[in-house]
Amino acid sequence: LKFKLSGKDEYPFFEKYEENRNLGALIVMTLLFIPTVFDQANLGADAAIDENTRVSNSELIDENGQTFTISELIDGKDALVIGIGLPASENLVDQSNQFNLTIEHFGEDIAVIHILSGMDPLSSDITQLKQQINSSWPILIDTDETFASGLPNGVSDSVVVVDPAMHVTYSKAPVAFSKEIIE
Repeated sequence: LKFKLSGKDEYPFFEKYEENRNLGALIVMTLLFIPTVFDQANLGADAAIDENTRVSNSELIDENGQTFTISELIDGKDALVIGIGLPASENLVDQSNQFNLTIEHFGEDIAVIHILSGMDPLSSDITQLKQQINSSWPILIDTDETFASGLPNGVSDSVVVVDPAMHVTYSKAPVAFSKEIIE
């Protein structure tokens, strides 16, 4: 099937086949991308909170090596608002801004903490975060991820509200607005 047109050897059969193959590939790609046009359920961002979901009373460490437990931190308060974050996460700054608004609403009735977890946080990470957010609440380290791994969103940037019985009453990743926390 070799033809000679205008001084060049051409294979019209194969050129046509090449065009069909390109067209076929384009059709397959179009069919594969059709699902991305429609809204899809977010399968991981919204944590399911069972009414019996509780936090563990894990030991958390401050920058001086002093240990605290969740029960000590919530003692005498109506709720404990916890910001979980990976070291150097920008979400911690956003969480802090929302926590300040929440504290303005509730005052001394709630306690607020930040917990650094995952990626082996160091006491220097606490110092750096304190300089960024200028917080009045403790910033602690979950050294072996035992606390954060038991939360609805796991070891990720999230906000968790815990009642005095240590039940999770609210959880959202990566940041929760103060209005959501207040409700």
